[in-house]
Amino acid sequence: MFKYLKQFGWHWVIIGLGVFFFITGMIGIFYEPFQFVFKKVFLVCLWYSLSYIMRKLRIGGIDWSDEKDKKIYYYILLIGSAIIFAFS
Repeated sequence: MFKYLKQFGWHWVIIGLGVFFFITGMIGIFYEPFQFVFKKVFLVCLWYSLSYIMRKLRIGGIDWSDEKDKKIYYYILLIGSAIIFAFS
């Protein structure tokens, strides 16, 4: 559990702040460039966390013994992140 929190602790902090800012509408008091960057960082953190959780639930555990699986997982994360930054 500590390894998971060490790896994804900041993701959950950014996701929590993002949900709080978007629900309360406080994101509107920040400058527009900050809103733009924060929205994209929030979406990428959400994407990384959800993809990790789905992979963990589907496989039951992430064992990086096979380099092929590791490359496929990172390519999926890279493509998803690129789509988020391109279209959001």
